[in-house]
Amino acid sequence: MPNAGIGASKEPLNELILTITRAGWPPFMIPADRYGEARGIMIDTLREAAQCAGCTIKIVHYPEKRSLMNLREGIVDVYPKAQEWVAEPNQFDWTAPVVISEDTLIFRNGDQTRVTQSLTGMSIGVVHGFSYPALKKLFACGSLQRHDAHNTKNLLLMLSRGHVDAILTNRHVAKWIIRKSPNLREAEFYFAKKPLENAPFRFAFTRKSDHSKFIAAFNKEIETMRKDGRFQAILDRYK
Repeated sequence: MPNAGIGASKEPLNELILTITRAGWPPFMIPADRYGEARGIMIDTLREAAQCAGCTIKIVHYPEKRSLMNLREGIVDVYPKAQEWVAEPNQFDWTAPVVISEDTLIFRNGDQTRVTQSLTGMSIGVVHGFSYPALKKLFACGSLQRHDAHNTKNLLLMLSRGHVDAILTNRHVAKWIIRKSPNLREAEFYFAKKPLENAPFRFAFTRKSDHSKFIAAFNKEIETMRKDGRFQAILDRYK
């Protein structure tokens, strides 16, 4: 049963159904495992704000396309996403930004002088299936060689082994993986200081139910969390 929502039920919202993929996207979304419940920057933030509103979070797992379809149909209430990553963002209601997702060029340490040079002729590793508007034309005309990997960890391994000149991937995700991988060391890599692309990571809500009161309360609470240090404490958990 889809959540009736604030507007549909005329009763206080007491549960939100959050959908994420089974793999998640650490450190933004980390599915539950034998060590505890689901967590991550986005999940912890939503849970904190929901708790302040007297609401609990129920987490379900669907693949990316199914999650968006279920969100449109009202089978689930909320999904973490950036408006820029959705073909028709106006079909959902959105919160204010939570955290900025930064796609950053990463080089092998020692190659950072190439950051200030033209990328022309370089081989760049990216995640398969993702689009990269900043490099789209360079890939299309052959000025850059595109090499795809299934995930950021594989990209980091490709770079570490010298198979590509640089990789373009999410800064938070890359740093999380390096810290969790015994065969990768942060000293091996140089992160460009300026992201090549960024997008505000938010929560998308279904329009099949009226979540406007919760969204307004969430937006107010996230600002309070930034001021009182609770949001920084969440970020610090995943450094």
